[in-house]
Formats: sequence, C-alpha cells, structure tokens
Amino acid sequence: KSLVDSANNAGDQKSLLWNQDNGVINFDHDSASAVKGTHSNFIAQNDGIMNISGTGAVPMEGDKNAQLVNNGTINLGTAGTTDTGMIGMQLDANATADAVIENNGTINIFANDSFAFTVLGTVGHVVNNGTVVIADGVTGSGLIKQGDSINVEGMNGNNGNSSEVHYGDYTLPDVPKPNTVSVTSGSDEAGGSMNNLNGYVVGTNVNGSAGKLKVNNASMNGVESVEINTGFTAGTADTTVSFDNVVEGSNLTDADAITSTSVVWTAKGSTDASGNVDVTMSKNAYTDVATDASVNDIAKALDAGYTNNELFTSLNVGTTAELNSALKQVSGSQATTVFREARVLSNPFSMLADAATKVGNGLAF
Repeated sequence: KSLVDSANNAGDQKSLLWNQDNGVINFDHDSASAVKGTHSNFIAQNDGIMNISGTGAVPMEGDKNAQLVNNGTINLGTAGTTDTGMIGMQLDANATADAVIENNGTINIFANDSFAFTVLGTVGHVVNNGTVVIADGVTGSGLIKQGDSINVEGMNGNNGNSSEVHYGDYTLPDVPKPNTVSVTSGSDEAGGSMNNLNGYVVGTNVNGSAGKLKVNNASMNGVESVEINTGFTAGTADTTVSFDNVVEGSNLTDADAITSTSVVWTAKGSTDASGNVDVTMSKNAYTDVATDASVNDIAKALDAGYTNNELFTSLNVGTTAELNSALKQVSGSQATTVFREARVLSNPFSMLADAATKVGNGLAF
C-alpha cells in the first residue's frame, strides 16, 4: 500500500529516501502512506512535489527514530476532493524522543477534516517553520490533529513558538534552502463547519515581522482564542505596534477575540477591507496591571523608563500574579540600593519614579 516502506532496521549509516526538487510523487490510496518508515534509522526528505489522494492517506509516516523533512510541496487532495481525514506528516505510537517531522515547505490541504501533522505517541519533535495552506471550501482542518496539547515548534508553531528550529541529524549533498510553508484553510460560505484555530499563536519577531496564517472560514474565537505573543518587544521601545495580515483569507470572524499572551500588552484585532485580520498591540502601564500595593513604586519607575532591554522583556508574563511576583523580584534584586538611598534621603520612592529618565540600559535615578 506504500510507494516506499522500510523492511528492516537500518544500520548506523541510516536508510534514506530523497525526493529531489524536480521530483514528483503521485499517490492515490485510501488509509495508506506514500512514504512509510516504521523501522529504526529511517530518513525521508521531500524537496519536490507530493500529490496525495485517498481518504485517510498520509504522504510521510514514521516511527522509532524516523526523521521526516518536507522542504517542497505536499498536496493533500485536489480542489473539490471528497477525500477526508488526510494527514501531511505523521509520527506513530512508538516514535522515540529524537524522532522528528519537520515542515519547511508548503502543505496544501484540500480535504476536509485533515491536518498537517499528527502524533500518535507521546514524544518526538513536530516542527513547522513555514505555512500550512487550507484551501477554499475546506472545513474541520487545521495545523495538528491533537490541537495545542501537542507542541509544534518552529517559526509558525503553536503554543507561542515562533523561532526557527531544525532537528534533522543527517547530511545531504547540495541540499536546497528551505522554502516557506503556507497554510490556507476554509470556505467562503458562512455557516457550516469552521476550521479549528484553537491554540494558534501569532509569533512576532525582534525585527518587527509576524507569522502569517492563510485560512478561510475560521473564527478567531473558540475554546481557546487566537493569541499573539510579545517577541517583538525585544526589538523596539514603542508601546504601540501594529501587525498587518496576521491571518489572511475570507470569512474570517471574531477578530476582536484575539488576545495577547501577556497581561502587560493588550491585543486589538480587526478585519481590514480585504477581509484579512490585523492586530495592534498596546502596552499597559505596570501600575494598571499589578494588584500588589507593595510593588506600586517600582511599577511607576518602570513605566517612566520603559525601553526594550531584557529587564522589560522579562516582565511580559501571562498573568497578574506572575507580574506581581516579577516586580517583587525586580524591587528586591535590582532596586535595593535605590530604596536604601530613598530612605536615607527621606525622599518618597514615588518621586524617583516621577523623575526617572530613560537610558539605553534601563532607568536612571
């Protein structure tokens, strides 16, 4: 039922399948995998095109310590297909901790109730450094079948992951550079099943860029609303920053449900004239968020001297309780001298906050 299927465990030299950039794999079979490595030391890399059809079909499946990497294009079905339940890349139940399924290319999903990834066991790396595209008219599909209960690493992962990572431990001659992976999903029609964005986090970067998801017929609201992280704060001292087209497509609803991963920042989502979702992030005053009166003075001082160094990025925590605790640590470890001098001089610390000036590394008192 497979085009390629491992027969036995490979030796230390490993067993390799490489579909190069001009290669095309066509596969049409229900409940079967085109490339299947269920034994140890199996590697498969796709730099070309894989056209897969069949209900329950899987382009790349691995077990044990398999390493499956897509740098090319995987098509799950074709436009208008009646096939369902397809999976782009799969780790089986006996996958080990060093197993990996990694998408650096494009996974196009044309089938309903289908996903780019699935993990049947409890360990192994799942990486998405690019874009998953869910086509118009598709419903019930998404990034990973298990939702955010399984961690997807990479530039366009879930659970706040937005940094490029690679786990493949092998060498190929003249390996081409990875392409961008895109995900597009959805239907232009209102009603019917919506695509599942639960657990999706828009990753933002130091250079001011943000990850982009392409999907139609999707709500930003759900059991867990779409979130946006604060990675951008390490690259700017601005307190209001906007990101355009973080979700692109048609019939996108509930943009105002997007939330920030940090209580220090408020996310305001909106839908532009093209129907795409934009987000503006605005910093909240520490004094407005913190609820512990004992940290009010240090909160004022930090508000007065806000900048983009590590002290301030470390305060981008998820809850008010975490912020209260973090501010106590700041006041204890970094402001002890300030407090001591304030007491000796009988100057209220609030005066220091009012007079604090902004310098390259933080606050000047």
